[in-house]
Amino acid sequence: MKNLQTQHLKLVKQKMFLLLFCTLCTLIGNAQTNTWQGGSSGGFTNGSNWSLHAPQAGDTLVFNGNTSVTGVSTVSIAQIKLTGTASVSLQSLTGAKHTLTLTSTTTALSIPTGCTLDLATGVAATDSMIVTISSTSTNTIAGNLILDSTGLGKYGNTVNFNAGVTTVTGTITNGGVIVSNATNLVFGTSSSNLGNYVFNRVDGTGNISFPTANYTNANVTIQGISGSTIGQYNNVPISMNSYTINCPNLTTGRVQVNGITSGNTVTIAKDFTITMGATSGSNLTTSANAYYFGANAVVNYSIGGNASITNAALQTSRSGWPNTFSVTGNLTLNNGALYMLTGNPTATYNGSSATLSGGIYNLTVNGNYSQSGSLSKVFLNDESTVGGTTNATNFNLAGNFTKTAGSFTFDASTTAGSSAALKFAGTGGQMLSTDVALTTSSNTFLEIANNGIAGNNTVTLGSSFTLGGLKLASGLCALGANNLILTNAANLFNYSSSSYIVTNGSGTLTINGVPSVGNTVFPIGTATSYAPLTFTGGTAGANISVGVGSTFTHAVNTATKAVNLQWSILASAATQPNVTFQYNTADQGGVYSASNVVLGSYSGTAYSESGLLTVSGSNPFTVTQSFTTNLPTSTANLYGIGNVGTFFGP
Repeated sequence: MKNLQTQHLKLVKQKMFLLLFCTLCTLIGNAQTNTWQGGSSGGFTNGSNWSLHAPQAGDTLVFNGNTSVTGVSTVSIAQIKLTGTASVSLQSLTGAKHTLTLTSTTTALSIPTGCTLDLATGVAATDSMIVTISSTSTNTIAGNLILDSTGLGKYGNTVNFNAGVTTVTGTITNGGVIVSNATNLVFGTSSSNLGNYVFNRVDGTGNISFPTANYTNANVTIQGISGSTIGQYNNVPISMNSYTINCPNLTTGRVQVNGITSGNTVTIAKDFTITMGATSGSNLTTSANAYYFGANAVVNYSIGGNASITNAALQTSRSGWPNTFSVTGNLTLNNGALYMLTGNPTATYNGSSATLSGGIYNLTVNGNYSQSGSLSKVFLNDESTVGGTTNATNFNLAGNFTKTAGSFTFDASTTAGSSAALKFAGTGGQMLSTDVALTTSSNTFLEIANNGIAGNNTVTLGSSFTLGGLKLASGLCALGANNLILTNAANLFNYSSSSYIVTNGSGTLTINGVPSVGNTVFPIGTATSYAPLTFTGGTAGANISVGVGSTFTHAVNTATKAVNLQWSILASAATQPNVTFQYNTADQGGVYSASNVVLGSYSGTAYSESGLLTVSGSNPFTVTQSFTTNLPTSTANLYGIGNVGTFFGP
C-alpha cells in the first residue's frame, strides 16, 4: 500500500511539473509581444517606453499608433509589426551603423494597408541602420516602407530582403539601399493587385543600382534629383507595369540609365511618363533634361499604355545602336523633345545650338500624337550607316497628329524616298493638324500607308502645311479646306488609282518649281475617282496649284454631256504647258460621248470651249490640251471635259 501511495505521489508531482512548465512556456511566449507605449516619441532602448522591457532577442515589436523612435541599436528580434494606421519612424543610434535582425520563420515584417514604417535618415553619415530579414519568413508590405525620406542614400540606411519572401502591394520609397533578388522581393501579385517602387535619391551623381526584384506588377518611379544633378541608375528593370520619371526641379541635369544589354525589350504594361524642369530650348538636349540611355546596346521599348514627355527630352539610344520605341496608346509632348537620330548632327532650336547623338530609330504610336508648348521639338534625322546599311528614322503613327506649338523637323542626306519619314499607318481615318508647316529637307517625306486588312487609310489635313516629299504607299490624303505644298516635285512617290490626294474642299495641291522637262504628275482625285493632271513643257520654275471636284461651281449648258469633274489650275508665273486630264467611266454624264470632245474653261465671267480634242485610253481616259496662252496667275481657272456645246450654247 505504501509503495502504491509513493508511486501516486510521484505521478502527481510529475503532472504538476508538466503543468507548471507549460504555463511558463505560455507566459514566456506571451512575453515576446513587446508593445510600444512611449507616446509620440522616445528612445528605443528605454525600457519604460515598452510594455515589457527594452527590445531583446525574440521580441515581436508592435506599434499601434504614430511615433518617432530614436537611438535604435543593434539587436535581433523576431518581428516588426504595425497595426491600425500606425506611422512609425525609426532612427539609428548615433556614432555607428546598427542592425535590426528579424528572425521569425513565419512573419518577420508586417506593414498593413494604412501604415507607414520610415527608416529615417541619421544625423550624420555614420548614423545608419540596417534591417535584415534572416529567415524563411513570408512578409507583407501593404502600406508604406520608406528608407531615408530625404533621399540621402549615402547615409546607408539599408533593408536586406535576401531571405524569405516579401510581397509589396503597397509602396517602397527608397532613398537608401535595398539588397534583394527577384525571388525574395516581389512587387504586386497580379495586374489588378500592384505594388509601387519609388527611387527617391537626391544625391544622384554616381552609379545607383535598382534592387534586384520582380517588378512585373510594379509601378516604378524615379524622383528626387534636381538642378544640374546627373542621376545614373544601374540595374533598371526591364519589365514593369508603369514607369514614371518625376523630376520637375531637374533644370540642367539628366536621368541616365545604364546596364541594359543588347537584345532586351523594356516592357512597360501601361504608361510611361517623364516630367523634368526644362525652362528653355537650349536645356532640352541629350545632356540636359533628358531621359538618356547611356550604354551601347540595341534595346527595344514596348509601352502598353500612353507615353508623355513634359519639359524633358527622350533619347533612348546612342549613335550607331538602332532601337525601336512602340506606344500602344497616345504619345503627348508638352514642352518635350524627341531625338530620332542615327548620327551626330548639330541642330538649332530657339536660337540655341545643341549637338545631338543617337536616339530613337523607329517610333511607333498606335494611338494619337499631340505636341504643345513652344519648347517642344522633334528631330528626325538620317545621317549615318551601321553595318554598311544607311539607317532611316521612322515615326509610324496609327492615330491623329496634332501639333499646336514647337518644331517638328525632318532632315536627311540620303536617297529621297528611303530616308527619315513621318508615316501615317492607321487602319482607318487619321487627322493631321499643325500650327505651322513641318520643317523638312528635300530628301525627307511624309508617308501615308495602310496597315489594315480592309480598305485604305485616309489622312485628312486639319491645317495647311509644306512638305519636302510625300509617299502614298497605300491610302488617301484628303485636303479639305487646307493646302498642301510640296517643295520638291521629284519627291512624290507611289501614287496610284488607290493612293492619291483628295481635293475635297477649297484646299489645293501645289508643287513648287515645276520643271519644263519630263512629266510632272499631280496625283489628285475625288473621294471616289482618281483624276490626276500631268504637266509637260512650259516654262520651268513655276509653282502650280491644282484641285478637282465632282460638281461644277458654275452651271454648264448640258450637264449630261459632261464628265462630272471640275479641275482648277493656278500658276505663280507665266507658263504655257501641255496638260493631260484623266477621268474614269464612272465620271461620265449620261449621254457623254468620247467623240467631239472639248475642254471647257471658266475664267471668271463665262465659259469658253477649246477646239476638238482626242480621247485616249479606256477607263481611265485621258485628254491633253496644249495651252497657247499663259495659265492664270492671280485667280484659278476652272476646267471641265464635255462634248461640243456642253459648257455654252443656244
